[in-house]
Order: sequence, then structure tokens, then C-alpha cells
Amino acid sequence: MRARHCAIIYQCQIRGTATAIHCCIVSSKTEALRLSPLGRPEISAGTARVLLIDEVSACQEMSEGDPVSLAIQRTLTWPNRKIIVGGTPLDVGTDVISRLYAESNRQVWEQICPRCGSFEEILWSQIEWPEGHPEEAAWRCPECERLSAEHEVKASRGSWCAERPEAGPGTRRL
Repeated sequence: MRARHCAIIYQCQIRGTATAIHCCIVSSKTEALRLSPLGRPEISAGTARVLLIDEVSACQEMSEGDPVSLAIQRTLTWPNRKIIVGGTPLDVGTDVISRLYAESNRQVWEQICPRCGSFEEILWSQIEWPEGHPEEAAWRCPECERLSAEHEVKASRGSWCAERPEAGPGTRRL
């Protein structure tokens, strides 16, 4: 099956002035992030302030090199760049998304326990509910081991906590 390339230019009104926004959407299995003026796929063409790579594990090595590194290089001219990389690791030890997270400052969301006040990362293994009643799901705090209902947890505050603050820009695990 031949890879399809899609380049879209949107015209929009922002405070009375027309601004062109170039959006290029391509498959992770294609050798392009953008099409050249001649319609030829080129990963090295142009820059991007916002980069979104979904299912990064599906990105295949290209003749030009690692597609994730090449795409990130396209953002370096923007001081206010935003890089969003998502996906499910195929192999936690060697997968691209696992490597990117390991190299980062590794931020996790920590929620305050409504019962004891400790900040904890909420893990799926800590969610419990009575048999046949998932609407009654509650979180068991690993510190105090008491249950808090969903509405109680949502009403409490939380914050992002970096495991390695010295490692630079924030990378958040959701």
C-alpha cells in the first residue's frame, strides 16, 4: 500500500488579519513530515513551532535518520516551541517513548490524599470498586491505605512533580 501525504493550508481570521497556518499530516510509516514545493517528501523542509507525534513507537527509521530526532530538530528555531509525543511503549526497556521519558525530568502528577494530606501518584492498581459497581470506584492511598471517593479526590489539589528536576524541560507522564 502506498503512503499518502496530506498538506493542508488553513486561512483564518485573527483580530482582523488573515494568517496562514500550515499543517502537514502524514503517516508514521512515511518518509516525510512535509512535502517540498515539488511534491517530494522531505523531513528536513521548514520548521515547526508545535510538533505532535502520536504512536511514536510506530515511527520507522528513515534513510535520513531517526524520525523523532529529525522532527525535534525542526522545532529548534522557536524559543516557545511545544513538543508533544505520545504512544504506548511496545518494549519498556528499548522503546522510543520510554527512552524520551527516561532522558527527561520525568514529571508525574501527584494528587493530595483527602484523608492524610500526602502527595501521591495515582496508579490504576490503587483504584478499587465493589463487584459490579464501577461507578463507586475509589482510590486507596498508598500512604494511609484509606479509600477516597472520586469526587473527594477531584476536589483536592495536585501538582506536577519532577523526579529529575536537573534534567531540563518538563516531560509529563499521563
